[in-house]
Amino acid sequence: MNVSVVEDDEAVRTSLRSLLRSAGYGVELFASAEEFFAGDAPATSHVVITDIQLAGTSGIEVTRRMKAPGSKVRVVVITASLDAKNRTLAVEAGADAYFVKPLDTRILLACVESWSSGPPRREGR
Repeated sequence: MNVSVVEDDEAVRTSLRSLLRSAGYGVELFASAEEFFAGDAPATSHVVITDIQLAGTSGIEVTRRMKAPGSKVRVVVITASLDAKNRTLAVEAGADAYFVKPLDTRILLACVESWSSGPPRREGR
């Protein structure tokens, strides 16, 4: 299963990459929505994790675009904001999950794993 992380904070991006790779997922990192949409990642991602407040195109717009009719991709929206309006916007855009930073990584991983057909297979095992 391929996971794309769209996050402008480099520390959060690299932490999520480490976490997800340790669980056996393929991970691609993007510093902006524009970078994400410029390549093949939207078509090859099974899960997209996006920050709600990105410079340029927002995580809400990423969610809307990825949750187009017929799409099977799962979208996780993350934010540092406690504003309930953001949660409402994320849900209305089609987010499958919403997390406030600091992230509870156990719950995030459980969420991603629940969307796969079981734990990801690791090469060589």
